[in-house]
Amino acid sequence: MTLSLEGKREYILGAALFLVAAVALCTVLADSDGSDALYTGQVIDDDKGNQYRYTGGTAVEFCGYYGFSSKVNVPSTVEYESTTYDVTGVGSEAIQDDKNVYSVTLPDSVTYIGAHAFSNCSKMSTVKVGSGLATIGYEAFANSRGFYSINLQDSTSLATIEDRAFYGCKSLSSLTLPASLTTLGEDVFGNCTKLTSVSVEGSPNFKDFKVEGYGSSLGIVSTDGTVLYALWYIPGGPKDIFLTGVTIVRCSMTGNLYEKIGMTGNGVIVMFGLKAGTAAPSGALAFDLNGKDYSLTFTDKADVPAAVKDTAGAYSVYTFLPELPEGVSGSFTVSIRSDNQYYTPYVISDSGERSEIEYTYSGGYYNVTVSDLTYLALMADTESLIPNAQDIGIFLIVAGTILAVIVAVINHRRYGA
Repeated sequence: MTLSLEGKREYILGAALFLVAAVALCTVLADSDGSDALYTGQVIDDDKGNQYRYTGGTAVEFCGYYGFSSKVNVPSTVEYESTTYDVTGVGSEAIQDDKNVYSVTLPDSVTYIGAHAFSNCSKMSTVKVGSGLATIGYEAFANSRGFYSINLQDSTSLATIEDRAFYGCKSLSSLTLPASLTTLGEDVFGNCTKLTSVSVEGSPNFKDFKVEGYGSSLGIVSTDGTVLYALWYIPGGPKDIFLTGVTIVRCSMTGNLYEKIGMTGNGVIVMFGLKAGTAAPSGALAFDLNGKDYSLTFTDKADVPAAVKDTAGAYSVYTFLPELPEGVSGSFTVSIRSDNQYYTPYVISDSGERSEIEYTYSGGYYNVTVSDLTYLALMADTESLIPNAQDIGIFLIVAGTILAVIVAVINHRRYGA
């Protein structure tokens, strides 16, 4: 049989499509790690509204929920086409922004909770985890304001809590961390305004931080006392906190409650307030202070002169007031936290005059150097907030020209010359 030219083309095209389909099928089978039922990344459901994502072998992770119950119970295994899969984790953004779920129960088989898994869940109040949980991811529970209870003490495998895991959980009042914990990230408990007690009893890596004369635990430090991981305000407790031996602080502190943070020694880094500034000694203060105490006051809109407030307007004013031992002088490197890199730091005088201060911006912090009483404000300049204004203008001109040409062509075709 002799094929026509058109027939040959159809034959070649059909063969090519067959080869493409065969390659795709082989890829799917290869990704499935030998499983005939699922391919990597495939999402399946159970009859309770839980969703699972296949991750390889016989493992899946809980990745979503569309059921009607406000209580989510994740099983340790799930069946799909006669194959049983182990639920080994909670995927990133699993039920992020959910407005209905009240509680979640996880099985012992779950070893990780992914980033943002339960963040911004407005009604979620309790999570029960199993003994196998090893890692809590970045902002896993962040800004779930009603969240108040999690049984971490029962998770005997928990080793890592990543940055900002519980940030903004405003109803969380107490927590017990297991002895297995080895790593705490940055700002894990930042803006947890009701958190007054965290127990790390039995931990070889962390211990409670207490202020002499007050019976309440105020925070968590490393076992050697050099790293402060968290600090909370205890109602009725001191507003002036002195940290001895701490060389770095990895948490934010509520500036309007802790009015003064005192430090002894050199190289101390402290983060202040919900707006999170940092302060570190520099210049002459890098020398040995011979065991003498010095303190920093760094507050937001505290006893600020009226002229300073008028100049700052709606912008926050940070007051920096160093208190140094007699005979000691020097400068301080002060950093103010802001994700907006288009602000300009200004020093505002008592009379309300402002002047730009030399600064660097790195890692979300504006870094400036000051030595005396200083009022600082991060303020927006029109030009800095629109850094590409000229480019935008050129773009609009070009776009307008193109649009005018298109309209002209359409009118020409429609109505003629």
